[in-house]
Amino acid sequence: MKTFVFASLLLFLISCNVATAQKNDDETARRVKQIVAQIKRQDSNGDGKISRDEANELLKRNFKRVDRNQDDVIDESEIKRIAETIANRNRRNRNSNRSIQVPESVKATLNVLYRKTEQENLKKSWSLDIFEPKTKSEKQLPAIVFIHGGGWRGGDKASGIFRQYAIHFAQRSYVCFSINYRLIQVGKMPACIQDCKTAIRWIRTNAEKYNVKSDRIGAFGNSAGAHLVAMLALAPDDKQLVGDGPYRKQSSAIQAGVAAAPPTDLSALFKIESGARRLKQIFGEDKSKAEMEKMGKLISPVTHASKNAPPLILVHGGKDRTVPVSQSEKLEQALKQAGAKNVTFKYYANAGHGVFREKQSETLPMMEKFFEKHLK
Repeated sequence: MKTFVFASLLLFLISCNVATAQKNDDETARRVKQIVAQIKRQDSNGDGKISRDEANELLKRNFKRVDRNQDDVIDESEIKRIAETIANRNRRNRNSNRSIQVPESVKATLNVLYRKTEQENLKKSWSLDIFEPKTKSEKQLPAIVFIHGGGWRGGDKASGIFRQYAIHFAQRSYVCFSINYRLIQVGKMPACIQDCKTAIRWIRTNAEKYNVKSDRIGAFGNSAGAHLVAMLALAPDDKQLVGDGPYRKQSSAIQAGVAAAPPTDLSALFKIESGARRLKQIFGEDKSKAEMEKMGKLISPVTHASKNAPPLILVHGGKDRTVPVSQSEKLEQALKQAGAKNVTFKYYANAGHGVFREKQSETLPMMEKFFEKHLK
């Protein structure tokens, strides 16, 4: 009888695992199909292939690597290979996120709305996760905001390092917030900048509730998230970027920032002539060339460089094919020319776009010391 029960239980568990695996495979296949359709939008002449002239800026920079047979076009099989790579990477990230354990010493409060809405498609965008020491401190603690990347069109607050680092610093007596924002499918630029500002104002509004020292808020971001960190640092009071979010009496300024692989000069990164399709995705189909040029300048951190910039660390890899290292170099130069006193540029010649994690043995301790100095 016991053998029968054990065998039945084993069969049940196997069937559950098979069902879960099938569900994951179906989800991945669906995602591959979606990504293929998105990539094919670049095929403007409808011949089933993407030429260099049709490719957007990101694909152009990776064209040689993606074009496996070196025929100077991206064909159906190569498009599918790109989609499968992206979908499998996202699947691994989701599985990794599920395995991230919150230690006993940290209290996690997930999916808190920093801006009220009844619209379901905005609830995810306007939410944040909070990680704080479980033992209440007698004094208010500094805060760190973590902002995910993903080209302003993807990513999530719960992904990879944005949850891991939030937990890591919560164990070191910071109150940490990992935030979402409107992606360009939901709200065109500068919606994501406005949302990050609203999140900072929400934190200040709720500083007493979460035991936050409101004049000691830092931020970390990677790629698109690094761009948003730089905008929080350099353009906290620009009226064109405030948006219609609440808590207007509060400041959206941060006191220290770490930006890894940041886009800093959007006008240069997405040239109007060669990247018009990409720009329209970011700014909207209804925008003229002149409007996009003006907006590109407004949302570029280099535009807002000043001597009043808070302490900043820029981290970039010399082999970054997504955001050229020249983007960090431009911001460093602009800040120093403006008279900013505390700007550090860490360059890693052999690192790629994931420079911060690639060099984590150096970059994480550097960030720990930086926030210790400027927030504590």
